[in-house]
Amino acid sequence: NRSPLHAPKGSVVTSTDLDVVRAYEDDAIVLDVIQDDPDLFGDIMGTAGNLASNSNPVQRGKNMCMPTDQTTLARKPNRIVWGLKSERKNVQTAGDAHVETPVGFCRGDVNELAKGSKSQLAFGRKWAPVNPIVKPEQIVPDSNNNLDMKESTDMNVSTVNTGSTWLVDDARNNVHTTAGKDINVVRPSSYCWYYFNERYSCVRNNVCWFLHVPKDNDEKFCMDIIQKFCRVGSPPIVKRAVEIFVAYYGTNSPGACFSQNIVNQLLSSLLSLALLWDLLSVINTLLTHKRMPPVQFVMALYEHVRERGILNFVPELLHLTSKITEVGCVFSVEQCEMMQLHLESLHLPRHQMDIFCAVKCRALATNPHTAELSELAQFVVQVELCKQQEDWPALARMFCTVCCGRHSAGELSRFCCCVTMALLKEPKDKLTLPYEIFAESVCQEVPSDEMVKSFLGRIGVSLMFSYHRTQDWTKGLKLLCVMSRLQVEFTMLKGLFSSENGTSRCQLVTIATEFFINSGSIEGALNMLKANEWFVSSSTWPCEQADVQNRRRVLTLLAEKTSYRDTLEVLINLPGLRQPVDGVQMREYNTMFNTHLRRCVMNQVLPVAADTLEFMLTRGIPPETSELQHLIHKLGKQNSWSRARTLFKRYYSEVVCEKDCLSLPCCLSEIEMTLAFEMFIACICTSLHNSSNASQPLLITLKRRTGNEVAMESLYLAAGSRLLSAALIPNPKLSIRYTAVNQEQEQLFKLDRGSAAKWLSHNRWAQG
Repeated sequence: NRSPLHAPKGSVVTSTDLDVVRAYEDDAIVLDVIQDDPDLFGDIMGTAGNLASNSNPVQRGKNMCMPTDQTTLARKPNRIVWGLKSERKNVQTAGDAHVETPVGFCRGDVNELAKGSKSQLAFGRKWAPVNPIVKPEQIVPDSNNNLDMKESTDMNVSTVNTGSTWLVDDARNNVHTTAGKDINVVRPSSYCWYYFNERYSCVRNNVCWFLHVPKDNDEKFCMDIIQKFCRVGSPPIVKRAVEIFVAYYGTNSPGACFSQNIVNQLLSSLLSLALLWDLLSVINTLLTHKRMPPVQFVMALYEHVRERGILNFVPELLHLTSKITEVGCVFSVEQCEMMQLHLESLHLPRHQMDIFCAVKCRALATNPHTAELSELAQFVVQVELCKQQEDWPALARMFCTVCCGRHSAGELSRFCCCVTMALLKEPKDKLTLPYEIFAESVCQEVPSDEMVKSFLGRIGVSLMFSYHRTQDWTKGLKLLCVMSRLQVEFTMLKGLFSSENGTSRCQLVTIATEFFINSGSIEGALNMLKANEWFVSSSTWPCEQADVQNRRRVLTLLAEKTSYRDTLEVLINLPGLRQPVDGVQMREYNTMFNTHLRRCVMNQVLPVAADTLEFMLTRGIPPETSELQHLIHKLGKQNSWSRARTLFKRYYSEVVCEKDCLSLPCCLSEIEMTLAFEMFIACICTSLHNSSNASQPLLITLKRRTGNEVAMESLYLAAGSRLLSAALIPNPKLSIRYTAVNQEQEQLFKLDRGSAAKWLSHNRWAQG
């Protein structure tokens, strides 16, 4: 520790020295120190005698220094300057007084303090100012961080701060803050230093002796400190700026020093820090004075809520938007639609969307661009009134009036958007569909106007999308029935909202089908698809891959709920089967068709199974061999030989019919072998009628190998027995007998020509 230097004893103060001191009285000295600076907060190393005689125990825990007597100080106007490093010459002045503070300066007895200070004050002619070393116990700040080594005198002590922010105490007890390029804020001494400092906080917030709220008419300080806190960017400091703003403008109106830019900076800081509830406090305070945030900020707030999915803030956001609109904020149509898109993406409850739509209508009514639009804005307000009163016939008359007026297509579309949102209202009678009454009234007013019917259909399409999003299947079905009854062709129309512009016809038909399915009307779903010819895509109405996948999902769901015949019709009309569709491969449907084939065979629905198999073979969808054999076998047992022959000929390429020779794979069933015999006889019918070939034997070879697989011996022997049994099934029967084994150990059989000719004569169909 360092000891302070003492002025030489017996020094004399001259008038010249006093003049030098006066020249320095108006200087403000800026200190840049750290809290642990030993030159400021170290121990006092006085003389042993003085310390022993003048020190008292320090009373910790108190925040106020004891008042000192004016007589203990040398002069009122002088300052005690710490840490001044200058090139000032050594002069003999009364201002260069060295004060060696006793231990009890701030805590001790007043008499002891006066006594000690008298004995320690001295003047010296050639004494250079240095940094005194003071113990922390000797300089205890009050709640305002004022180092109270002064009370009733005019001597000012410079207060210090950490870091690069400097506080300078001038002669009027005002503290100026400077922080490099930061804002200079003048803090009156009655304000809490801790609370209005960006690096500290006041721990005695509720019982602090100093002000935490700027005084009335001290708006400039309020704005400056808010701007300074916003530039810090720390959440606690920005929240403190909110407290200051709300507290001041809660009782004061914005004045000449009010800065909208600073308020916008505060709002931006709160939004970037996601302090939405504090942001709400600031905006509500602004609205009490008929001030509002910028429109761009409101749009950014909606986007922030949508991106982070803050559903619990949506009610406050809607209420805030309503109040901003009432104050006079003007939103454009595009901005209103953008806000609606943000809210729709959050899948809000219907009542919240109704609230927003009401606010949206009021907002659009305050933004007239032309005379026609101004008139249209009045109609928008009337739409809202009709909605509240549930007067749907009046809404229909107003709709017809607007559609028959002189308005552009864009203005009509925006008006119809408002009508659509009104029709989404949940009526008191839950069984009533507002669109039904509205549409019937419109058709009575203007029965043959194509434009009116077009907008009526577009309103219905937008309602379809809304009911589909909320999965309100009952209302969706009612809506479809109304449009069908009124002959409103909706499948070739677009929705009204910007998000519905890209809607494909495929998507509309799919959504309508889904309404029928989820309402239990399977027949209605099939009729909807058939009426639109199972439409998927065309050059005029292209669709996206998502539409194709959605159609496939809905058709698969429908196929599970229909009869076997209807299921086959649904499967046949899957996307990509009737006409090629990008991104759809035939093999994707293998499992679906084989499953349906298996169900039909298992439940003895053989005609549908045969049609299914025939379509699969036509489209190149490979059937399961076991199901194919089961089907052909059952068709033969039920004497459906024609269908069995057709399917057998189209599938079995391994059955080879050559001149007077037939090769059969051993995997065939009895019925299949019978069909093979018939096919063989039909192929050689010319040879049978030729008498010159009567001596030529008809050979049948039973192959061991099927494809790449070689049959086991037991299975092969069983196949030989089935072959002999199969000869007994045709009418008339065929005569076949075992003859020998060839070099590949395959059994050879001989078909009698006479029996074959007899069968051919009895089955005329085989001769054609």
